[in-house]
Amino acid sequence: MDQRVHLIIGDGVVARHHQLGKQRSNVVLANWTFPFTGDKFSTYDAIERSKDLLIPHGLYPLQFWRAWDQEELTQICEDKRSEVDGLIIKPFQGSGGSGVIPILEDSSVASAVDESLGEFRVKYGHGLNPYPYTICEKINPRKALWRGNEHNYDIRIYVAREGDQLIPVGCLFRIAPEPDKGTFSKGSLIVNLSGYGGIAIERGLGLSEDTLKTVRLEEEDIEKIFAISTLLMADLARQPIDWKERQ
Repeated sequence: MDQRVHLIIGDGVVARHHQLGKQRSNVVLANWTFPFTGDKFSTYDAIERSKDLLIPHGLYPLQFWRAWDQEELTQICEDKRSEVDGLIIKPFQGSGGSGVIPILEDSSVASAVDESLGEFRVKYGHGLNPYPYTICEKINPRKALWRGNEHNYDIRIYVAREGDQLIPVGCLFRIAPEPDKGTFSKGSLIVNLSGYGGIAIERGLGLSEDTLKTVRLEEEDIEKIFAISTLLMADLARQPIDWKERQ
């Protein structure tokens, strides 16, 4: 808007305007790992690499695949959806659930892929490459009982480093804005607190006895999740990934 900007905070801005990340003389990014952490494949791959440590605490790897173009994406989805209880496709990077689409037994794979790419292009235009796509098996998650309805939710775990120790310092439960009625609507699947016309702080729940009742978890579940998160971070630190190989 013809205004001089002195400071931009937010990796999403760089995702939409890649030229900002290249102008290193006058732009400082807070998170240079964003192109990798924004890759959904990385999470599943990290868990697979560390599964021997994580399975004893109750975390099992999902089946997942990577597709480098539309033809490969469509073919993998056609081949694999009969092996699992549905698939979820996710474009590379992106945010706010843009392009995240479920593929069920009776879904048209071609239509789902077109819908995913269309959502991504509307948000990011043609300047950001949605490939490689990540395909993973769909799970049947435990629901939160929130405001009289069952909602999907996710759990963000915060792990801090103190000296040579990694310590879980808290967690945030993010409740999807719409109830889960089996229709797989975007509002029932995507739990982001922003992107729905403001920041919905009421859907972000901190750890408490009341919250555990809402999300139907026990203290022992949180202990396992804290252990899993800390072990995973420690194992990643011990086994650095070759990022050039990953690209």
